[in-house]
Amino acid sequence: MQDYNKGKIYKIISDSCLLPYIGSTIDTIEYRFRKHITKYKSWKNGKSNYNTSFEILKYDDARIELIENYPCNSREELEKQEGTYIIIGKNCVNKQKAGRNGDYKEYHKKWYENPENKKRQIELQKAPAIKAYRSEKIECDCGEFISRTNLKNHRKSSQHKLFLENPEEYKKLKNRLKKENEDNPKYKCECGSEIKNQTRFICLHKKTKKHIDLMNCKNLDLMNYKIKTKGGVLDKV
Repeated sequence: MQDYNKGKIYKIISDSCLLPYIGSTIDTIEYRFRKHITKYKSWKNGKSNYNTSFEILKYDDARIELIENYPCNSREELEKQEGTYIIIGKNCVNKQKAGRNGDYKEYHKKWYENPENKKRQIELQKAPAIKAYRSEKIECDCGEFISRTNLKNHRKSSQHKLFLENPEEYKKLKNRLKKENEDNPKYKCECGSEIKNQTRFICLHKKTKKHIDLMNCKNLDLMNYKIKTKGGVLDKV
């Protein structure tokens, strides 16, 4: 009997490929990786069906990494968790979305219409493993390091298109931006953050949750300091 308490979500990556392959298993990830390699070699010899993981396995530095341990009760539960990573992460080589059948767009629509799935996604996005996966920086072909979730939009940006259409102009643009950054040191906010030294960026920053949270923490630390230095008596304002 298979033990789904040993469930794991993993990714296969390579420095030569921007996107990962997402998978799940109840075996050790080392054993699962060997199975991937065996299937890839079998496919090269015409004895196995194609799998999108081969787009990464063709590189010599292909490797497997654990995303999270996911103890569960069934294969369906494990595949749903794998599918959630693919849906949330978006940028991966997987074509078959685990835990679903049929057209992906239709599945995606129905998945989000379910209140339970919406709640589950919100909870999962707060999980450390999901946050780390989504915020992981990937080096684009143009040389920019972009978080996994922003990679798709970045590739549609005018800056990336300039890199594809006119590499020399793109290089000039990068050099100009670099010089501008060197000529305009970043503004050090009272909350401790460093931002572009331009009025509009400073005003926008001071409205962000990050700034407000940091200032609240700073004020709380100051209040605690006053209590401590005044012998436990809080100064009246």
